Amino acid sequence: MTKPIVALDLDGTLLSMGDLMHPKDKEILIECQEVNFVFASGRQRFGIRRSMTANDLFMDIPIPFPMVLINGGALYLPGEELWQTRPFSEEIQRDLVQVLEPFSDIPFVFQSLDRNYLMHPNPFSIDLMKAIGVTPLEMDEFDPTDPFCKIICWSDEKGHLELAQETLRGSPVEPYISTGLSIEFSPRGVNKGEGLVRLLESLDGNRAEIYSVGDSENDLPLFPYAAKTFVPSTAPPEIQKQADVIIDPAPRGLLQPLMEQLL
Repeated sequence: MTKPIVALDLDGTLLSMGDLMHPKDKEILIECQEVNFVFASGRQRFGIRRSMTANDLFMDIPIPFPMVLINGGALYLPGEELWQTRPFSEEIQRDLVQVLEPFSDIPFVFQSLDRNYLMHPNPFSIDLMKAIGVTPLEMDEFDPTDPFCKIICWSDEKGHLELAQETLRGSPVEPYISTGLSIEFSPRGVNKGEGLVRLLESLDGNRAEIYSVGDSENDLPLFPYAAKTFVPSTAPPEIQKQADVIIDPAPRGLLQPLMEQLL
């Protein structure tokens, strides 16, 4: 019998502030043989590696799970083997840079597969990127052969996120509000759900039953493909309302209660 697939978000779901993971969750990630985990994250690969290292996981080996990263912009086979990228086209990328350039007081991060280019840096955006271990490049360092997979607007100024969303309304992008301080834009049609299905078709013909776990707007595209959906009790109320099961991760972690629902 094909093992169930658990599509698992990291930030705010499996990981709390400071990249901390419940000890029971670490144990299950290492030992569980009953399901196949897929990491589904907005992060880039090096960010996933950093979070695993912070929890003493997979220190000397590649991450053994398939991964849907950058909100579906980068798909990895087990062992961190890059299988496919889904960046903006060259034309759309150029248009987006031109549209956002005039907003000189709003920071924008243009993410490629493994680089981050910062437009309109300010102390808030620089400090935030340092806090998550990212060294930004300046836009004039951009390599045209390094296409963008995602754009992030990071700002603590009132109205900036709304202005960024309104400015790109009608553009071929998928917007996701991930926190009160950021909004993310992926290429239209590129998201975690679509990326997961595409990746699973390459691995097992998409025969396995899927379960999804997440806490943010960018996790919602996973929900239509899932037999059952889970969110942590720390998720915003509007996300909790769309899930089948709400889990309090504090007592026993996230994965043990989830596994009890599946097996």
